[in-house]
Amino acid sequence: MFVKAEVLFGYEHGSRFRIADMTFDKLLDEVSREDYSIYPIEDRICCEQLMSFVRGNQITIHNPADREKLVTYMTSYVPDARRFVEELYAFLHLVPRMPAFEKTYVPSEPIRIPVGSSREQVIDYLESIRSRHTVADLAFYAYRDLSRCEWEPFMMAAIDRSPVSIEMARDKSDTQAFEWLAVMDNESIYEGKRLAQPDEVANYGTGDGVEKAITMANILHARYPDRPMTIRIEGESVVLSADAEYRFISTKGFDKVLHVGN
Repeated sequence: MFVKAEVLFGYEHGSRFRIADMTFDKLLDEVSREDYSIYPIEDRICCEQLMSFVRGNQITIHNPADREKLVTYMTSYVPDARRFVEELYAFLHLVPRMPAFEKTYVPSEPIRIPVGSSREQVIDYLESIRSRHTVADLAFYAYRDLSRCEWEPFMMAAIDRSPVSIEMARDKSDTQAFEWLAVMDNESIYEGKRLAQPDEVANYGTGDGVEKAITMANILHARYPDRPMTIRIEGESVVLSADAEYRFISTKGFDKVLHVGN
């Protein structure tokens, strides 16, 4: 039995079981029969098959000869196997950058969160000190509550650092990319005013209208980097204006105009 990785990621999001630990088999038990295929999925490699090759051949990604073996093996499954292996190596090969000995540490107010605090109490506490505490302020950007943050860092990450959604739409026309997003469930993986990044929308196959519009803008910007675009959010209405208008529906309750590519 086979299941697409992006489908499994969707199940993982709503489960206490995980793909990358000992609870993997229990996660598979939660997958609906309709999401399984009895045949291998075309143009994809089974992860267990890849793992068997890596373990059986004792592949070490840091060894150039082993990387060549992996390129040869992946050629049957990946259009540009060499690029895949090079990017995999770049992702896995970490060169730590340690602080310089002469670095000056500036003391700051400690963050004191009492044990047993509720999520709301933690948020309220961090909100109360964020004006004088950089770490507390950055916590809200990491949390992605756009009602409490400036939009620019989120949009920069969405447009400059979201390759998965671009790749998943690579073989789709602009209209097909829009239709792909439009038929997804219109529900964010995050509650309240928090927003998902384009790659999360693509991987989980669901998103609020604001998230879908930003994902569409990311796809179009990769194709037409010099084309200015505007996303106008007015309550439930979300309109991405580029060479055409792409309309989505939101429940996030934002009123905002975003500019991309200009």
